[in-house]
Amino acid sequence: MRSISQVQKDVLIKEAQKELAEKSAKRIELIEKVWDLSEKYAAEKKVVDNIFIFDLDEFSEKYELKKEHILEVFPKGSDLTSIYHRVYKTLKIPGVKVEFKGLEGTVEISERSLFKEICEESRNLEFNEIKNLYAIEYLIRDEGDRIKDSKAIAAYTKPKIENVTYFNGRTFETQKKLIIKDNEIDLNDEISYFDNFITAVKPSGNFNYIKFLNEYGRIYDYIIKRYDDTKKVIKRTVAYGYYGKDKIILNGWELQKESLRARDFKKMLSMKYKRDEIKDTLELLKEYFGAEDFTKIIFEYSLSSLFRYDLLNKETGKTKRLDKFPYLLIIGKQGIGKTARMNIVFNKLLLNTTDTYSNDDLKGSIAKLAKEQYVNLPMWFDELKEFPERLVDILKQIGTKDEAIITRGNKETEKEDYNFLLRRPFIISTNQFREFDPALVDRFIVLSAYDYDLVNNEQIGNKLLDKMPLLGAYIYKNIEKIKEHVDTLEFDSSRENANDNVIMIGREIAKFIFKEFELEYEPSKTIVYGNSNIYTSKDSVKKSVIKEVLKLSEWVESGIKYNILDYIAEPEGANYFVGVKQLEKYGIYIKKDKIENYHIVLTAKGLNFIELGDTGIKTLSEFNAHGFEVKATRVLGTKKPQKAVWIPITEEFTEHPDDQIISEIIVDTMKEFQEEKDHVHEAEITLKLELAHGIPKEKSLELLENMVGKIVVKPKEYLYKLIERPIQEKLE
Repeated sequence: MRSISQVQKDVLIKEAQKELAEKSAKRIELIEKVWDLSEKYAAEKKVVDNIFIFDLDEFSEKYELKKEHILEVFPKGSDLTSIYHRVYKTLKIPGVKVEFKGLEGTVEISERSLFKEICEESRNLEFNEIKNLYAIEYLIRDEGDRIKDSKAIAAYTKPKIENVTYFNGRTFETQKKLIIKDNEIDLNDEISYFDNFITAVKPSGNFNYIKFLNEYGRIYDYIIKRYDDTKKVIKRTVAYGYYGKDKIILNGWELQKESLRARDFKKMLSMKYKRDEIKDTLELLKEYFGAEDFTKIIFEYSLSSLFRYDLLNKETGKTKRLDKFPYLLIIGKQGIGKTARMNIVFNKLLLNTTDTYSNDDLKGSIAKLAKEQYVNLPMWFDELKEFPERLVDILKQIGTKDEAIITRGNKETEKEDYNFLLRRPFIISTNQFREFDPALVDRFIVLSAYDYDLVNNEQIGNKLLDKMPLLGAYIYKNIEKIKEHVDTLEFDSSRENANDNVIMIGREIAKFIFKEFELEYEPSKTIVYGNSNIYTSKDSVKKSVIKEVLKLSEWVESGIKYNILDYIAEPEGANYFVGVKQLEKYGIYIKKDKIENYHIVLTAKGLNFIELGDTGIKTLSEFNAHGFEVKATRVLGTKKPQKAVWIPITEEFTEHPDDQIISEIIVDTMKEFQEEKDHVHEAEITLKLELAHGIPKEKSLELLENMVGKIVVKPKEYLYKLIERPIQEKLE
């Protein structure tokens, strides 16, 4: 093989170098051409939503360049900063976003470079970045245009703009806020937003910013355009829940104020579940219910409460709207499982918590209660004894309205200072509750555990407790579909039928959910709307007092034990009077009223000798809270009347005709009245029975109350109405 000479080598090298130089020149020429045409492209193409898209296909076709040649000089991963800057500079739109389509590479830009371009017309602004702090200085020049000094006119950390859809519990508000140096500037506030901006960024102290207003305008324009993202909208709310069509404030919403309970609720909304898990939970729930109506009724009420706000809201414009959404009062002594049942079918299911509210949560400032309005579902108070007086009127309002507003006034200016919005109804579980305002009691469904046979289902309940939030997550995810079903239901919106309708709606929701998983829900059949918390409380105290007084009045004669009841049965018997005198030593007296009814008259002295246990009564005045009369009474051995409580006892021991016969007479009497009107007042019934049949008023009322939920309904205090057909058929 013949070797090439050195001369030939030199020639080949020169030719190669020339070819490489030509290629390099062409490459540089193409790069520069792309740069130049980028400016032209930017000038001719529109910016949409503050975004400029550099589309390679469109660019190469528009300027008759081969796309593959451009990709050779700008391969994947290239530095596209130069193109970015030319486009940005040409657009002259502060903070416009430049995105590339067809070109893949990096863009290395700095706040300094972007600021320089937006403010290039003003040679007097100097941008400095120190860690995460941005500072703007104004350059002061002499007559020769030389910089002789500088003055700091602004300093700020990295700003951001939030576009917010805010739900205030009634309507939606569109908010646009600039967050800068921990300040929130409302950009929709056309009067003061710019002054607020200057206050946020200008140096503190005595500083005359007026002379630098033009520069502040440039800084403001830069920040607004640079950080504004019109596509991202944040959804914030004061309270979660279902507020009506297109107002499902649940997933995707941020709560304005956080609390532990609110975080637990939000955690449930994001829970992932499998369909089989929900079906297994429903099957276990069926087993937990068994045939126990008591727990089913609580469950049905809870499901209805999901839509309380919408069902009460007049602004929906729908005819299917309730005039009242009752509270729920669950009565029963401690240890029967009220709390366990409530946790499973309400608290864990709908709120993902086992925390309950208590008497302490109603003490102090109303603001404490207002902070718990993070959702429009009921607040559950366990072992609540009574409402603070200041809350009673508010509770009346939200029994028949979707919300109540409390205005805290400023005493000095006599102007409102702050508004608290309350929209949560109450569920109360207790063994002792005192509330005697008829208008408030009328807003309760009273469910007494004493009226039902409860089953020990603790083992199944323990299995269910952790599963219920998954079922809750399913319900909230499908709440719109459930509400569509609720909208198909027929019901009368009147207050008289509200209790029945709320339970009916809950039953239908339960049926709908179970049916979605090919399961059947057997609704509650017997609803006993308790005699009312007044009756229960009064009756309990009355029995406790009588029991104690009987003990104190006992004496033995001829081997036979007697007590004060023997005196009442035969007051003329001389020996029986011993019991009366014995009680008087304790400050307890037996008296008859004007209509010959016997009463225990208990003085403050007598109260010291009797044990009232769970009633919690320690003073005479506390008897008022249970419906008893405390009045000045003249008793033996005293010069002036003493305060004493009168407790009736005659009706406890009077013999009456067979209860079944009286019940039939009551039904016949009510039928006569209901030929002319829908509801019958208790006074009309008791008077007719007393005059026509000699049946005492107390006995008639006792049987009437026992018939509630089975034969009659009590749509309002003192009013009764016959059920046209069994209540379970009516509601199903």
